[in-house]
Amino acid sequence: MTKADDYLLTFTNQIVKDIYKELTEGKDEPEIQKVMPLLLFKTMLDKIHTIKLLADTGESRVGESTFSIARTICECKWYLLYMIKSDSDFRARAYYYFSRLDEAKSQIAKLTYLASVTQGHLTDRKQDLKHLEEKINMYDKAVKENDTDTMGMLSYDQGLSIQDLLAGKRATYIFEEKKELLNTYIVDLTAQIVDINKRKQGFEQRVSVLESNPDFADIRTEIANLPAKPAKLRQFPTWYSLKEHIQSVRQLTIRLGLLNEYDGSYGTYSQDIHILNATKQIRLKEDKAVLKDEDSSSTNAEALEAYAFSISVLSSIVGDFLTHYGKDVQKEELEKNMAKIYTEK
Repeated sequence: MTKADDYLLTFTNQIVKDIYKELTEGKDEPEIQKVMPLLLFKTMLDKIHTIKLLADTGESRVGESTFSIARTICECKWYLLYMIKSDSDFRARAYYYFSRLDEAKSQIAKLTYLASVTQGHLTDRKQDLKHLEEKINMYDKAVKENDTDTMGMLSYDQGLSIQDLLAGKRATYIFEEKKELLNTYIVDLTAQIVDINKRKQGFEQRVSVLESNPDFADIRTEIANLPAKPAKLRQFPTWYSLKEHIQSVRQLTIRLGLLNEYDGSYGTYSQDIHILNATKQIRLKEDKAVLKDEDSSSTNAEALEAYAFSISVLSSIVGDFLTHYGKDVQKEELEKNMAKIYTEK
């Protein structure tokens, strides 16, 4: 972490605030096509900040977790470059449309599952209550008939000992406590299901609005015009697949002339996403295998590497970002001050 890194982060954080202020001045909210590149750039900054915080801990066990964040920063850069390269308004709106739609559909799927699980718990508690009430009826009947054998069996079933009975503790008390607790669970679970379904309806409404909003008619038209082959385009369309028919992130980097970035660091950092780096938790120390966090000589080198990488990604995109928003004066200022810092002793 260098003085130049700190300056770059300070400068970019401030320029994001300045641009956002310009885009929102005199408006209730900014135009989607104008603000999306800015939000992608801010996402990069936020994730770099996260890596920096993890690197600052000095704990070796957090290091490799930063690789997945570095991978996301790469994707942010490619998305941003593609968005501002040409047809910027359409691509920005397409990104927004797919992002909001995917988020809503994911939430619907999650809430549907959560409602199902909660309903299962509710069914179980209602069944528990039914069985408890059957036992209560059996106990009440046994008391009326002075059936001490049944009373004793049910008391034992509720965990009462002879000592408890001699002390005056009765199964009736436990029955009532359990009944009250089960009724509380049932009321709470019922309320949870109502809340889950209400939230789900909100996301379903978002999907409905997005899929009927005339502002996105051209995007829906492009989705409908995707070729039948390869089938992936139709089955799993993305915002960058529209018009250009790009099938994957790798193809996107080819289109941007950045395949070396995809096959290089991005590929390495993908191991953390796919849980292919678990063996790295073992280190050899004096010919003995030890867990990484038990090796006091280890450092969070991975986090420092991810931070340096993320700064280099930021440096490679900031100029294009500033030019897109007409900030060539600020771009020149940044380049001048960065060069000055690098030449300082």
